[in-house]
Amino acid sequence: RRGEKYFLTDFKVASKRSDRYQFQLETYAWALGQLEASARGNTHARILWILPERIDVQEIELGSYQELGDKILTQLSEVNHSIEGWVRDGVTVPHIANHCARCDFRSHCS
Repeated sequence: RRGEKYFLTDFKVASKRSDRYQFQLETYAWALGQLEASARGNTHARILWILPERIDVQEIELGSYQELGDKILTQLSEVNHSIEGWVRDGVTVPHIANHCARCDFRSHCS
């Protein structure tokens, strides 16, 4: 926090930049707003990419606090809907669904 503004910085070590972490930073910003009401709509987010040949900064454009909350609820609803009814013998059976495009573990599902 600097003055009245909040700053979220996430560090990623990678071979190249990726846009796949937008939702992660949006979720962090929303969660910060839950903890600190003054952070709502007053947060800046960025990723500091540590790449093989350089360090790069990616600014993440955040929507309004309400938009962030709506987006998170939509994503959670999608995940919940996709796993409903996929329990066999008390174990959740993973399967391919819309949210899999954003999942690092998609190769483990069938």
